[in-house]
Amino acid sequence: MNSLSLESLTNELFEYVVSYLQLNDIKNLRLASRSTAYKGTQDTFRSFFRAKHVDLIKSDLSSFVRLTSHNGLGCRVEDLTLVGVVYNPFALQNIVKNGYRYARKKELAENHQLQGRRLSCTEVEISKARGDLETMNRRQAEDEDLQRQASDVLLLRDAFTNLAMQKRSGLRKLSLEVMVYRDDMATKLPPSDVKCWKWIIEAASRVFQITFSCLRDTQVPIHLLDIFHKKPVSLACSMPCETLSPFDFNVPTFAPVFSGLKTMLISVSDPIVCGDEYQAQGCGDPEQHLDFALVNQKRDLVPLRARIQDETSYSNFTKMLQLCQELLELDLSGYVLLSTVHDLEDRKETMRAQYMHYMSRMPPLPHLRKLRLAGLPVNDHELVNFLKNHSTRLRDVELNNVSIERGSFKPVFYCLTGKHMSLEVIHLEDLTERDRLLQYEGEFEQKFTRISGDYARRNVMRRWGEDTKKEIEYYLYEGRSIDTGRVRVWRQRRKLEFGGR
Repeated sequence: MNSLSLESLTNELFEYVVSYLQLNDIKNLRLASRSTAYKGTQDTFRSFFRAKHVDLIKSDLSSFVRLTSHNGLGCRVEDLTLVGVVYNPFALQNIVKNGYRYARKKELAENHQLQGRRLSCTEVEISKARGDLETMNRRQAEDEDLQRQASDVLLLRDAFTNLAMQKRSGLRKLSLEVMVYRDDMATKLPPSDVKCWKWIIEAASRVFQITFSCLRDTQVPIHLLDIFHKKPVSLACSMPCETLSPFDFNVPTFAPVFSGLKTMLISVSDPIVCGDEYQAQGCGDPEQHLDFALVNQKRDLVPLRARIQDETSYSNFTKMLQLCQELLELDLSGYVLLSTVHDLEDRKETMRAQYMHYMSRMPPLPHLRKLRLAGLPVNDHELVNFLKNHSTRLRDVELNNVSIERGSFKPVFYCLTGKHMSLEVIHLEDLTERDRLLQYEGEFEQKFTRISGDYARRNVMRRWGEDTKKEIEYYLYEGRSIDTGRVRVWRQRRKLEFGGR
C-alpha cells in the first residue's frame, strides 16, 4: 500500500493536520510547494491574522502596511491593538554605573523583605545591562526620529487606508495600550509594573492622537473601542483629557468611524500639570536621580490653571459620544493625577465632574443598555438626569468609586429603583458621599442581592432580578480607619485603577 503524501490529502484533512501546528511551522509548510501553499492558507492560518498587536515603531508599522497591501493577509485582522512604547533607562543606567539594582516585582512577590534593598549585580549582569542600555538608547533615538518626521502617522494612515479599501465592515475591535521597556530589552512591562507614570500618560496621549487622526482621514469603522481600559494590562495608564481638545468631532469624516460602534471602554485622566521643576523634569521613577532643590523652582500657575479649566476637553468627549448612535455599552473611568500644588489639585477635582455635567445635557443615546461609571465625582442631579434620559433601554448600571461631595446618593438610588427604570443588574462599589464610604444595610446573602466588600464588609452591593426594585438602604461609615492586609490590597488595587493616593 502506497503511503499518502501531504499533497495528496483533501483540503479538509490538510486543514485538520495544520490545526495542530504553530504559525512558524505552517509558514514553513506553505513554502514546500504550490499545492501546500494553497491548502495551508485556510482557516487555521488566517486565524493568526485576525488578532494583531502593532507597536507604534517603524518596523511594526512598516510590516503592517505590507501585510495590508494588495488585499494581503493583514486585511483579515478583526481585533487590532496599537501599542505605544516607552523606554525607561534608569534601572539599566543604575546597574551599569553603580553595579546594583532593586528587586523586581516578581522577586518582591516571592520575598517582601527585598523591598528597597540593593542587590549586587554580577559582571555578567552588568555586561548584559550595558548591551540592553545601548539597544534601548538606539531604539529610542529611532522612535524619536520617526515621530519628529511624523512617519508613524503616515505609515499607520497607509495601513488604515488599505483596511478601508479591502475591509468595508471595519474592525471588530480596536484597542490602545502602552507598554514599557525597563529591566531589559527582551521584556515589555505593563504600566502597573513600572513607576514612570508621566511618560506613560504622555505616551497614551500620543497613541490616541495618532490613531484618531488616522481614523478621521481613512474612515475605518470600529465596533468596539478600548481606550487604555483593558485590565490588567492598562492599570496605571490613562489618556489625559486634554488629548480630546484638538479634535473637531463635527467634521463629517468622523461619522463613519463611530456610526456602528457598539461598545466604548475608555479611561481618562487629568491633564499633566507640573507645579515645580522637580515634577516637570521627572518621570515618576524613583531611580531617576534629580536635585531635590528643583522643588523650590515654582512654575507659572496661570497657564496651568487655564489647561485644567479648558472645558473643551469635556465637551468634546460628549461630542464624540453623540456620534455613537448605535452604542450599547459605555464604560467611562476616571484616573487621578495628583498635583503638588493644592490650588491646582482643587481645580482638577472640580473639573472631573464636568464629564457628567455635559453628559446629562446631551441627547440620549437611543440604544444604550449598559453603563459603567467609575473613578469620577458627580453632581447627584446631573447623574439622575442622565439615568432618566436613558431609562427606556438601560438594563445594567455599575457605579464604582464614584463620589458626591455636595448632595446625596439618595436621589440616585431612588432613580435606579424607580418605576420608570427597567434595570436587570445594579452594581454599587466603593461609593463615597462627603468623603465617607457608603455601607449597605441588609443580609449579606439574599435571593437576588449580595452585599460584600473589603472595607467593613459592606461597601459593595450587587442586585439583579426582582431585587432591582427594592429600596437601597445605606449609611456612611463613621468608624475608625481600618488598616488590615486586606484593606491595604484594596487600596492598592484602587490606586492602580483610579490613580490618586
